[in-house]
Amino acid sequence: MPSSADSAPVSERVAALKGKKIGITGPGSGTEALVKYLFHQAGLDATRDATLVNLGSDTSAALGALSQHRVDLLSFPQPVGQLAAAAGTGRIYISPAGGDVPELKNATHGVIITTQSVIDQKGKAVAAFLRGVAKSQALIHTDAAATGSLLAEFQNTLKPETVQALATILQQEIPESPQPPQSGFDASVAFHKQTGLIADAPGFAEIVPVDWIKSALSNAV
Repeated sequence: MPSSADSAPVSERVAALKGKKIGITGPGSGTEALVKYLFHQAGLDATRDATLVNLGSDTSAALGALSQHRVDLLSFPQPVGQLAAAAGTGRIYISPAGGDVPELKNATHGVIITTQSVIDQKGKAVAAFLRGVAKSQALIHTDAAATGSLLAEFQNTLKPETVQALATILQQEIPESPQPPQSGFDASVAFHKQTGLIADAPGFAEIVPVDWIKSALSNAV
């Protein structure tokens, strides 16, 4: 891992990655896009200034590559960073979700997709599902112990310290409401455009039924 202080500005941390071997899941993936994005922000070119190593999506294989020094670091989704830290083979160096990259701090990442025809035909069921999501988000933000217990049950191979770390991080990453903000949408679109994942995007109002979501959450649907 790079020797730059973890508290240094993110541009300096990225600059310390020049010449490193960075493990990603594969070409065209979000993990590759993140590396390209960070390097671009620091005035570097990831395809020229680093070696991107395709490791696939298997967590164990990625952690093995890190521990065996076949790569210097990983660009992987959670809980890979927490697992590496718990095993003593690495640490979390840059965390966009943790606020290390201001432009991505509130970017919309995970979404649930349906269609207007489904809402028209099964609106009450979709609304009930949405309210269930809202209850889950409320639990995450109000009861870390219960969140950790459920997470440990769902991911029963994780060590307790890893579960505890993830439960705390979830409060930072999971929004308090399932109503998507336009700012998060805009940040996500900007990221996808800059990294070449998309050429253009529909408008926020075209794909997010803000008023319907508001009605569903208020039990008016």
